[in-house]
Amino acid sequence: MKNIFLIMIIIMFTSFTSSYAQKKGCLLCHEGIGVINEKMQPFLLSFAQQLYGGAKGYECSVCHEGNPSGETKKEAHKGLINNPSSMWILHEGKGCAKCHDTKNSIRTIMGRRLKQPKGGELLSIKVTSSDPSGSTGIDYTYRMARALMSLETGKANKILSSNGVIKKGTFPYANFHMDDPDGNVPVAGSEAYKRWVLKAINAGFLKRLDHVEEIPDFQKGAIKFKSEEKAGFADIHRKQCGRCHVWSEGRDKRGDLRASGCAACHILYSNNGTYEGNDRAIKESIEKGELKRPLPIKHEITKAIPAAQCTHCHTRGKRIGTTYMGMFEYDYVKDGKAPPFNIKGEPQKPLFIKEYMYVREDVHAKRGMECVDCHTSIEVHGDGNIYPTTYYQVEVSCYDCHGTPDKYPWELPVGYGTPVTLKGVRGTFKDGENEYLLTSKGNVKSNWRRRGGEAYIISSYTGKKHIIPLLKNIKLRDSFKTKQAEVAMVKIDNHMKTMECYSCHASWAPQCFGCHIEYDRRVRGVDWIKTSKNINRVTGRQKIVKTEGNIAIENRSFLRWESPILGVNLKGKVSPLIPGCQVFYT
Repeated sequence: MKNIFLIMIIIMFTSFTSSYAQKKGCLLCHEGIGVINEKMQPFLLSFAQQLYGGAKGYECSVCHEGNPSGETKKEAHKGLINNPSSMWILHEGKGCAKCHDTKNSIRTIMGRRLKQPKGGELLSIKVTSSDPSGSTGIDYTYRMARALMSLETGKANKILSSNGVIKKGTFPYANFHMDDPDGNVPVAGSEAYKRWVLKAINAGFLKRLDHVEEIPDFQKGAIKFKSEEKAGFADIHRKQCGRCHVWSEGRDKRGDLRASGCAACHILYSNNGTYEGNDRAIKESIEKGELKRPLPIKHEITKAIPAAQCTHCHTRGKRIGTTYMGMFEYDYVKDGKAPPFNIKGEPQKPLFIKEYMYVREDVHAKRGMECVDCHTSIEVHGDGNIYPTTYYQVEVSCYDCHGTPDKYPWELPVGYGTPVTLKGVRGTFKDGENEYLLTSKGNVKSNWRRRGGEAYIISSYTGKKHIIPLLKNIKLRDSFKTKQAEVAMVKIDNHMKTMECYSCHASWAPQCFGCHIEYDRRVRGVDWIKTSKNINRVTGRQKIVKTEGNIAIENRSFLRWESPILGVNLKGKVSPLIPGCQVFYT
């Protein structure tokens, strides 16, 4: 009798546990994790009900899949996708691609045709948060795969052309094989933007590539270039320059920590990879020492992205991220002895494996603005075309917000500041009571607003309203801060016609004259392109791949930050020039 009673209790407890697990879903273990995104949550709950018959606690599986009714970790995590934004996952039509891509818009991966087109399984949403017209809020996977943040086309080819491996001005290589099968007209962007791109390509100002090949590793390069020395330059790109792209995770070093895919930007990491969320399972794993890898600050997708997130990548080459924040890569030899020192007289901890000194932040940063307040979806995600360098993919300019002394931004034509313009004024985009400014290439920016003869920016990160100094108003009101400013912008007309604004307003720039790099075949280094392809299907994480050949020594000949040199850019305008990597190789 006692045995029967005990069995009944066990059955009842098991039934209760099973019922409780099914009711709680993922929250049975991950209580306190927090909603991934407030705007996405209603959609996720609706899909969770349709797909899994549950709501709160089941919505995780819309993106991460797995089994939300599982009663054990093993059951619940079967088929789990750790990073639903991974570029590899997106090309399976899973994760973010279920909603953020048009139905069947994903047809190739790295130039190879998929057996079945993917994308838009649940929804083909037009994102309007950064562009209220929705014209730049579509087909993210297709675009991102061809964008510079994926291919790094400029870097891959410049290291070769500047060292005589390929002809200057040609761009045959990138991080990966990629094609652009749909021609010159971009996938995303306003009609004005598409007209401008087509006109600029036909005029020879804008360059677009039909396809690119993966930059060869040392063995393939030695055969292709018929020289081991030339193959070494390609290998240096794979070991050093080809690290910061969205197919790969960040390097496991302070400051370089990030996820891959969409999460590379939209899931925030601190420089130390410290978790600050309330997920009970994660916190317990950390306390037990079971989870030692870097983690995001919390489980949240956001478009409120601080510059500190951008600097997980944008610290080398142009060094634009660190420069914006006022940081100058300083020490001649990386030895842990560079100032500034802390209160105890100890040297700073390496950041991005480098050492820095503070000079002066950008004027926009000083006023509390972040990179995302100006830069656009197309500049980050691309427009579907393959462009050779950042110069061709960047679409914003100073005129977009500040105008000129004679014209408001909305009175300028699309393409102003380049040799190619469209007829008429660019105007604004109106949506209800709101009136939005356009970029120089004709796309809408949601946080750039106009009200009458005034304009302002609402920070995408802080929500703060920044009044834009309009040059036309300054001229009309005779409110120049200095006489020199009036002379430069009004009295000498050629300044505005032939010079970029930042030729004067960029008070400093990092200048590295003569880096010395010793490349040694006896030293093994991480091949970041092979590593990004070496994905553990269970954990979803990349596994490091090391091959022969790497930099054995790196030091500098001369560093300076003041009085950057001036030259003529591709627009034909005078601009500061940054000798980012003038390298001597041995």
